[in-house]
Amino acid sequence: MKVQGILSKGFGLILSAVISLSPIMSQAAPKTMPDGTIFDPEFYAATYPDVAAVCGNDEALLYQHYVLCGKNEGRLPYAPQTAVSISAIRSGSADLKVDYHTKEEIALFIKSNPVGGAYVMNYSSLPVTEYPYSLGAVDPNILNDTCRLLNIYRYIAGIPAVITLNESYNEYAQAAAVVNAANEYMTHYPVQPDWMSNEMYQKGRKGAGSSNLGDGYRSLGDALATGWMSDDDYFNIDRVGHRRWALNPTMAQTGFGYADGMSAMYAFDSKNGAGNNYKRVVWPAQNTPVGYFAQYDPWSISMGESVSNATVTLTCLNTGQVWVFSGTPNCNMENEMGYFNINNGSYGQTGCIIFRPWDGVNVSKGYSYQVSVSGKAGRKDFSLQYTVDFFDVANY
Repeated sequence: MKVQGILSKGFGLILSAVISLSPIMSQAAPKTMPDGTIFDPEFYAATYPDVAAVCGNDEALLYQHYVLCGKNEGRLPYAPQTAVSISAIRSGSADLKVDYHTKEEIALFIKSNPVGGAYVMNYSSLPVTEYPYSLGAVDPNILNDTCRLLNIYRYIAGIPAVITLNESYNEYAQAAAVVNAANEYMTHYPVQPDWMSNEMYQKGRKGAGSSNLGDGYRSLGDALATGWMSDDDYFNIDRVGHRRWALNPTMAQTGFGYADGMSAMYAFDSKNGAGNNYKRVVWPAQNTPVGYFAQYDPWSISMGESVSNATVTLTCLNTGQVWVFSGTPNCNMENEMGYFNINNGSYGQTGCIIFRPWDGVNVSKGYSYQVSVSGKAGRKDFSLQYTVDFFDVANY
């Protein structure tokens, strides 16, 4: 179609609405647009002078033309010779020993696994947190939806997302929640509440010592999403242990419990031997949906082996802003860039590199970040690089 064709009434209106607001484009390589499409505006303008005559070098206008007209006309969004590099982008980083899932695959997995029940709280039998005590039981539908939510996080991370519920684990987690609620204090080492049977207390003690715990969350879904997967508070950021247990590749089964605001997720399971093949589990993941990682959440890389030192360079590909972090185990470094630490504790996988810019990061759809890391792990020097793209499931 000639340039006159693209100046239809509709496209002309779009041009007039944005032409005064769009900056001059200076992109020299293909980039991932907010909707996930890979587009090279410089190539597009140079290849189609009829379009450039109207849009100039304006990236926003060039991309709007491609979406509204060029795609249907068979125009190329990037040079054919870049196909290999584009394929590499879509296959993820070879430095991470995880499964790579595209945005489309993640969106389909999320849409195929409804989790609404995880964010409400009902019981099949009510717990009683004072004498005479009763463990009660969370509604099975809520337990199933919470387990599905856990599998969604794991699928996004590229680790086995086949976690199932274990009835014994559910009972241990429920007992942990009841014991902590009875004591009105959250701890992995609870004392025996007055008048509670030793049998019930021992279940609660085992559950509390083997679980992620939460206090004050309205539901198990809230505890998982805004508590255990976040770990952004002062008491947990140095190790992000709850997140590492939730993303432990060798986990096969879990259980959940809830009573009077106390929550628990049984974590000490490592029955999936195939999970030992997964290393360098990162969060946020290479493709992360909006809503699954918050602005001030810490970034983490679980190496799967002890780390002696590391330097991390985090670059926002949208703005060019760069943050550099560096340190050694248990350094709890705070400087003008933000927070940094290395934790070699056995929370799921050992050897976790943790970092967070002071002002957090923009996690809106279309924002992309490159992470480059070098250091020493397991007595060997290492380097790795990967890209994180935030996207909206509704666009897929």
